[in-house]
Amino acid sequence: MQIQVSETPNSLAKKFIISGAGDKPFGPHDELHVNYQNTLTPFGENRGLPDASRECALASELLKAGVFSVMFDQGSEGSFVTIGVKEQDKPLWDAYQEAATAILTAYLEDSGYVFSESFQPVETQGLYHKRVLYFFREQHGQQAVDVVEPILTAIQALSPYVKADGGNLKFKSINFETGEVFVEMTGACTGCSKTGDTLGNVQEAIRENFGLNITMVNIAKTEQPAVKFDDFVIG
Repeated sequence: MQIQVSETPNSLAKKFIISGAGDKPFGPHDELHVNYQNTLTPFGENRGLPDASRECALASELLKAGVFSVMFDQGSEGSFVTIGVKEQDKPLWDAYQEAATAILTAYLEDSGYVFSESFQPVETQGLYHKRVLYFFREQHGQQAVDVVEPILTAIQALSPYVKADGGNLKFKSINFETGEVFVEMTGACTGCSKTGDTLGNVQEAIRENFGLNITMVNIAKTEQPAVKFDDFVIG
C-alpha cells in the first residue's frame, strides 16, 4: 500500500491519495463522502469528534492529533483522505503530514474495517439530486424543476474536478426571487480563498448553457440562519 500526498489549491489542506489497498480501502461503500471537523459550523452535514469517536477511530485519532478536518472520499475517482489544519498551525504542516501518513498507514494496513457498525454513510450525490428534484416538483411544480435541474447538472459535472482538489460541493437551497443558489463546500474547499473561482465557474456554465442568471453562494460566507438551508427551504 502507498500513500501519496498532494497539495490542493487551499494551503491549509492536503490530499492523501491511497493506492495498493484494494478497490475500497474504506469499506463497502460506493461514492463514499464524509467529513469530520474539530469545530462544526451551525449548518451543513459535517460530523464532529463525538461522531468520529463513535463511527471512525481513524478520524478520531487524526482529529485528536490536532488536525482541523478529515474528509474521506471513495468513488470512481479513487480513494483519498483530505486533511486540513487551522491557519495558526500552517507552519507545522510537515509534522502533521508525517503523523497523518503514519496513522493512515497503520489503519489501512490492518485488515479491519475503518468505520464501525454504527456508521451511516452520507447519501450519494446522484440519489441526493433525485430527492432535490422530487421535492421541487412536488412543492413548486415543473417551472421550479426547470431552474433547479440545470444547476444540479452543472454541480455534478464539476464535482470530479472539485474532488480532484480534495473538496466537495453540495446544493443546499435556492432563492428564486434573488437568483441566489446556496451550496455547502467541504474538504479542501473549507476556508479556501479560491472557492469564489470555483463557484464562478459553475455560475458561468449555467448562464452560458441554460440562460439562467443565478449567483452561487457559499453558505459558510453568509449570515443566514441555519434553518434556511434545511430540506431545500426557499428563501
